[in-house]
Amino acid sequence: MSVMFSSSPPAAAEPGASEALIAFLDLASAIDAVRSAKACGFEMLRMQAGEHLLDIGCGPGTDALALAKQAALLGGRVTGVDLNPAMIAAANRRAAGLRLPLVFLQADIHALPFGDAHFDAVRIDRVLHFLSDPRKALMEAMRVTVPGGRIVVTEPDWSTLEVSGGLSDLTATVLRAGISRDGAACIGARLDRLLMECGLQLMAHRQTQLSLGDFRSAVVLFGLEGVARTAVQAGALGPRDAARWLRSLQQAGERDELNVTLKGAIASGLRLAG
Repeated sequence: MSVMFSSSPPAAAEPGASEALIAFLDLASAIDAVRSAKACGFEMLRMQAGEHLLDIGCGPGTDALALAKQAALLGGRVTGVDLNPAMIAAANRRAAGLRLPLVFLQADIHALPFGDAHFDAVRIDRVLHFLSDPRKALMEAMRVTVPGGRIVVTEPDWSTLEVSGGLSDLTATVLRAGISRDGAACIGARLDRLLMECGLQLMAHRQTQLSLGDFRSAVVLFGLEGVARTAVQAGALGPRDAARWLRSLQQAGERDELNVTLKGAIASGLRLAG
């Protein structure tokens, strides 16, 4: 679940999909701009001594492990949950032998297996934009957060996706037809409002931006093949033009002229009493 930059991650049922998704998440975590955004989100959690943190959509556990190392110094603990059992298996393998205050569980954000007011802080990193009802999911996260606890959410705004360096006429066509500008796809643009509508007191907000010039990384992290495929399915262009567009981006990357950018937001909210 914890995916930010791909518009069409591998479906769990596809052969090798879980391995591909783990590789995708590892690639994203190695990029400086992503690491910077994660560090900002960690700071916004305002971790305190003895607290119990929940990482929703923990994937293979990279961020939960980092949080657990911080929590260990403060006498706290971390729980990571993900819907995909392959992610939980990978996370447990990575945590094995580290003796960290950390546990991983398979769970659905819509029905978390915890009692009310169970966690002092909750982190939701690039999960809500995949859901049909982000508000319902956020309300469930609030349910398991103590009054006075913090919730930190990171999400993209797909309407901001920009691509330069390839065939500009095809780029305009592909982005117009291949990117959703409705609903959860643009949740990063209304993250503050969503938190406040759910009853959270807004505490902090940061803009995020990821820009890539490497073609292979951009194809993977921004799901450009999936964007082109969606545009073809919408009838905006044919498969040959879609392939020609992708080739033009590859060639632009070889000339160091490619730039693909996506913006988003990180917002933190305080759960009020009552």
